[in-house]
Amino acid sequence: MFQVEGFFGAARTSRVRGMVRIGFSTHVKLAARQVSSLGHRTSARMVAQALAHLKRRDAPFQHLVIVPPDLRAADPSFWREVQGGHFGLAGAVAELNGRTPFEVNAPSAAWAEQLHTFAWLRHLEASSEPAAEAVARSLIEHWQRNPSCRDGVATGPAVCARRILSWLSHAPFVLDGAPEAFFDLFGQALAADVKTLSLRGLKDTEGLPRLLAATALVVAHLALEGHERFLPRALDHLDHEIERQILADGGHLSRNPQAIFELLLDWLPLKSCIEGRGHEPRTTFLQALHRLLALLRYLRLGDGGLARFNGMGTGDPVAVATLLAYDDEPPPGSTLSNPSGYARLSCGPTILIADIGPPPPLVYSTTAHAGCLSIEVSSGGALLLANPGAPDPTQPRWRAVARSTASHSTVSVSESSSSVLVRHPRLEAAAGTPPLRGPDRVTSALAETAQGVILTASHDGYVGRYNLEHHRELTLASDGAMLSGRDRLQTPGAQDRLKRDIPFAIHFHLHPDTTCTSDADAVLVTLRDGQIWRFEAPGHKIAVEESLSFAASSGPRGALQIVVRGSTGGLTEVAWNFMHVSGPRPSARPR
Repeated sequence: MFQVEGFFGAARTSRVRGMVRIGFSTHVKLAARQVSSLGHRTSARMVAQALAHLKRRDAPFQHLVIVPPDLRAADPSFWREVQGGHFGLAGAVAELNGRTPFEVNAPSAAWAEQLHTFAWLRHLEASSEPAAEAVARSLIEHWQRNPSCRDGVATGPAVCARRILSWLSHAPFVLDGAPEAFFDLFGQALAADVKTLSLRGLKDTEGLPRLLAATALVVAHLALEGHERFLPRALDHLDHEIERQILADGGHLSRNPQAIFELLLDWLPLKSCIEGRGHEPRTTFLQALHRLLALLRYLRLGDGGLARFNGMGTGDPVAVATLLAYDDEPPPGSTLSNPSGYARLSCGPTILIADIGPPPPLVYSTTAHAGCLSIEVSSGGALLLANPGAPDPTQPRWRAVARSTASHSTVSVSESSSSVLVRHPRLEAAAGTPPLRGPDRVTSALAETAQGVILTASHDGYVGRYNLEHHRELTLASDGAMLSGRDRLQTPGAQDRLKRDIPFAIHFHLHPDTTCTSDADAVLVTLRDGQIWRFEAPGHKIAVEESLSFAASSGPRGALQIVVRGSTGGLTEVAWNFMHVSGPRPSARPR
């Protein structure tokens, strides 16, 4: 037996059961079960019926008529850490020492935001411990009864919207068996947030937070009894934001794959709620949902994760698979995806994804990276080339490095980036990072031949500073066993000679799970499944240098990169290739 002390209340006791962090196979089972439970239109109605015992006819609490499912992965071991006086969020841990997490100094801004979203309720619920229910209610009650908790970061529209969704998704967990007074307090807190978000959420924010606010309001008006009259207007707002922010191919204006992932985690439960209340989803929403799923599959590499472009960080292949269970379309072939600005080459078991788009509009570019014409490559279920990705929110000092062109598998000129940072105090204050501008002109074309698929692309990101264009040609052989490339730097029109030679470097960032050996002429790269690929750049010096992978919550991870360096006087071309030479070779690309 143990005694939970401090703000938990010294009288509450329970038996501790052994807990471990859930692994890959468990995530798969949980995801499959969750998908199965959401696969029928009646599932949300069944949830609503299960809530009937939560109603109090003599209490002012606004009855819940439906509960949106939470598709985000939960970690049961979170409860064990809380028992030990630790509250870990957003990659940082606060020591409670008998206090509530609302009374300690936040170790980071991201930690404070996640705290006030109450998204961690899913971890407490996953523990299946009665004491965790009591703690959840204690924290909600403390938050509601102390006005200081509801100031500052707690008032942000995105935080408020996420809190509404968290409270609605986990209402049965905190309300089942709760005293009637808690019903009233919970209802008051929820109603206040919905009112605040209705008045401010669509006015005081932009981009994804605004889309999240519109989504949360629709869910709230579906879930709360008596809110049906507010639903049409909320749906109108959601349609408006979809038309403003979701591109024709399913991308978001930010060009961030993470945005697609997060939207689907919210919109698939929303669809379930709409149908569960007996409504037909609106055409604008339904079409956008299908486009999002299609682009998510498009940006998926052979390991099951998403390509690390423009703000994409740690991707969870299991969560991606969970979302794609709603989409029975086959994997896409070799195509360009416009206007999102990506290209996908797929031959045999090899997949290449390239960034062939300019940065998004300024207000949406605070997560964008200067990775124009960069590539990622997988062979079967193993990654060969992988951009370092975006660092965790708790690692702000690495953001500028991660966004630079040199941190992507493409050409950098004179150790500078193809995009420039724009000083914009308002956007920097909102996002913590400056927006990007340029290149202004990016071209691309795709051709299929009997020998394979050829992608040609160019950008003008270096014209203003160095009078140089970057042209890239990529050829993926029909069996996927050879990737050939040509990188050309030239003055516009290829007629002028520069006054001085300009140094350049072609970076190829290897996935951290790879190993490599090199000699004067080539580099042999061994993938995690034993495949060996040979890299050559005839006539040019090849170096293997250290790199970093930022897409990990634990912080930067050591990796390697292949670098070809040189200088150009106005017209220089470098030919290179990766060739599969030995090791297991999958016969077909994974689904």
